[in-house]
Amino acid sequence: MSASDQLNERKKKRHRRRSKYQHARRALRRYFKGLAYWWWAQTLVTRLQLVFAGVVAFSTSAYALVAILQWSAMRGQLTVMQQTLEVPNAAQLVLAEIEKLQLTVGQEGFFTAKIQNVGRVPARVTQIAVHLYVRRVMPLTPVYRRRGTISQPIAPGVPASLMFHVKALNPKKFAAVCRGEITARLFGEVSYNDGFREAPPLTFCVFWKARAAPCHGEWMACGADT
Repeated sequence: MSASDQLNERKKKRHRRRSKYQHARRALRRYFKGLAYWWWAQTLVTRLQLVFAGVVAFSTSAYALVAILQWSAMRGQLTVMQQTLEVPNAAQLVLAEIEKLQLTVGQEGFFTAKIQNVGRVPARVTQIAVHLYVRRVMPLTPVYRRRGTISQPIAPGVPASLMFHVKALNPKKFAAVCRGEITARLFGEVSYNDGFREAPPLTFCVFWKARAAPCHGEWMACGADT
């Protein structure tokens, strides 16, 4: 395409755009002119009624907008107040003590954990889970295959006991733990709420520290000597 053809094509495009703009202006002008003719053709009473209806519609819309803005502001203030009240008054569970925890061979064992609520409102335990890992390399985060569903309230300042079941060890793994070839580490998790929110779960971890033959030792908190 030559330069003259390109110039003619651009002129045609500008002409088409100008024609569309002028057509829209003429259509808009005809519309408002017809609207003005219709308005002045009405009686005075009809015109007053139309003005009154328009004022009512505008006032209603403005009132609805103001009400929505006020509701949004009140909702934000309510959320802030609720968060302010929840933080200091929320329930908080901590692990006080673990009892009767032993390495069992050939049969499933159990232990009792004393849980204390150091918050200001009662807590309700909804789920408990435990997993015993016996291996050389431990996972970064434990995977709980079985979760027990319970409903046990714990009042502030009153310790409560929760019973956990632990899987049995086979003799080979038990001997390897005694020799220090592999590690036995127990992970636990307690899920609870305080009636207002689902609190972050209480988690704990202990590992078996062998002291002397025949596999005498004790459970210690993870991180103390790992």
